[in-house]
Amino acid sequence: IVPFMALAYVLLAVIAVLMNFDKIPSVVHMILQSAFDFKAIFGGFAGSALVIGIKRGLFSNEAGMGSAPNAAAAALTSHPAKQGVIQAFSVLIDVVVCTSSGFLVLFSMAYLGLGESKIDGGMPLVQEAMREYYGSFGIHFITIAIVLFAITSLIGNYYYAQANVKYLTNSKFVMNLFRITAVAMIFIGSQMNLKLAWNLADLTMAFMATTNIISLLLLGGIVNKVLKDFNTQQKSGIDPKFNASKLGIKNAECWD
Repeated sequence: IVPFMALAYVLLAVIAVLMNFDKIPSVVHMILQSAFDFKAIFGGFAGSALVIGIKRGLFSNEAGMGSAPNAAAAALTSHPAKQGVIQAFSVLIDVVVCTSSGFLVLFSMAYLGLGESKIDGGMPLVQEAMREYYGSFGIHFITIAIVLFAITSLIGNYYYAQANVKYLTNSKFVMNLFRITAVAMIFIGSQMNLKLAWNLADLTMAFMATTNIISLLLLGGIVNKVLKDFNTQQKSGIDPKFNASKLGIKNAECWD
């Protein structure tokens, strides 16, 4: 259901932009002015803008964190590079969805402080923007979409964690303890202060990203072999088939 909700969300954003076609020049001007003014440039040099961008980018698409490979590994494919390309494409889709949110807000009166209510930011601002464009339907749509995105994210991350726990141990006690902890964390997270939740998420994701980047560096040679093999077969006009033994890659029994 997530792909359909994302497609509908992007479509509504496009319609909203077209409804405010006359505002495009001023919005583009505002984006460029905000990006290249003294404050933004100084913030970029200081690293603050870069850090915030990395934080929110990681939270949005998880690129480089090493979580998505848990799902990718379950895919049935003839060559690992095929799934790698799909995973890379998913980051682009995420950028499109996030950009849609940005345009929804930038074209709204709420962002300019001219709406009926004063909102600092976050999801309430997106909801207010949707209300401007589509009335009560917009609020209900964005609320349902966020709930569905949240539920599917919880299910996905639970699957990732459970698969890794099972890899470490088959103990029923450990598995039940993990399940209880997972449910408890969902409840605690829903009651937690939003700023604290963001900070904890940033901290834990930093650990994940650091671990994964080290792994990527260690596996860089193997990745290069796999990608070269994929490109070579594609250029030959054949459907790429992976053979770990042929490439001299060890401990890849699942591909034998």
